[in-house]
Amino acid sequence: MNWLRIGAAAILPLLIAFPVLLLLWNRQQVIVGNTIWALLFFIGFLVFCGSEYVDFMAYRKWCLEMNQPCPISHPSDFVRIMAFGMVAMAQIMTMFVVSDIVAERHRVR
Repeated sequence: MNWLRIGAAAILPLLIAFPVLLLLWNRQQVIVGNTIWALLFFIGFLVFCGSEYVDFMAYRKWCLEMNQPCPISHPSDFVRIMAFGMVAMAQIMTMFVVSDIVAERHRVR
């Protein structure tokens, strides 16, 4: 597993989406901000999963070109892709918890 790529998947979508979310939250458009933030996390998930997919398909192509059997990957391809899914899901769940706190503060004002 590429831990650097998983770390980038955990940090980069937050850095991109957070300013947009703050702008929309300050305008009291919490639902629109949440939707855009969730969409950005999903796009990040697709981008990082796509890069992982390209890596393991290139490795399999290399095995075929060298006329060698490819060893079984550890962890499996499914596990590597679902690691990015878990990161995106954790980001979206955290966003909704923080969004609820922000919306409650706006209601109190």
